Amino acid sequence: MDLGLSLGTLALVAFLAMLDTAWACVTPPFVPGTAATEQDQIDPRVADIAGLIWRVERIGDTPMPDGVYPFVTIAADGSASGSLVCNQFTTDYPIVGQKFAFGAFMTTRAACEGDGAALEERLVQALTTIEGFSLSEGGWTLMLERGEGAVELRRIIMR
Repeated sequence: MDLGLSLGTLALVAFLAMLDTAWACVTPPFVPGTAATEQDQIDPRVADIAGLIWRVERIGDTPMPDGVYPFVTIAADGSASGSLVCNQFTTDYPIVGQKFAFGAFMTTRAACEGDGAALEERLVQALTTIEGFSLSEGGWTLMLERGEGAVELRRIIMR
């Protein structure tokens, strides 16, 4: 029986199910009278970048190839998620002192074709070695800083 579902659609459904399960494991129980507003929960050090979608433009001096659009969404609750070259990911970003870093990545396991696997591995390596960030004056370019050059991201608007 052909349901007309592609492998990509099935991978996305599996990823969303995984996220739902993970979220259920880390969501604290509701205690009446303790609800805080979302604004109260935003760490002021990430307030300017949280809740936005950032497309990876380059790793160090190497731009992303044409047709490859990895992105990162940094949430106010201390989580981050997005798309790599072939896979989706979710992580957290603990902030210790002035250091901003992504935690361990949970990813889908779709196979990458051609040079995609090497590029995805390089991107994960770059994102997991972040030590801090800076934001351009206009707020459109986010530089995730690391010892071996920065990862440059550009804010995108979804319509």
